Amino acid sequence: MSIVYVCLADEAPAVLLRLLGEEGRVVVDAGATVPMRPVIIEDGLLKSYSVMIEGCRVAKAEKLGEALLLFAAAHFVFNQKVSRAARSTMWFMFKEVMRLAT
Repeated sequence: MSIVYVCLADEAPAVLLRLLGEEGRVVVDAGATVPMRPVIIEDGLLKSYSVMIEGCRVAKAEKLGEALLLFAAAHFVFNQKVSRAARSTMWFMFKEVMRLAT
């Protein structure tokens, strides 16, 4: 007997982060101190996400999936070193989603 996991399209980005064990390291709460490494800030009141690089907001998204794409694109465009906290997520985004050579 096999088990099939099903998730809604809106839940897929959160499930990906959970499976990779990087949920609390890539996406942080708005009240947290913003680290210098690239992160996604979740603003629960506005129901939005901000991509932060070196403490500056470089992009804003309404959905987590969009924020993850912008997060990966920001790493690539700003030539950011991938931190240990986001290594698996970035590998997946570059290799499987964006089809970039790493």
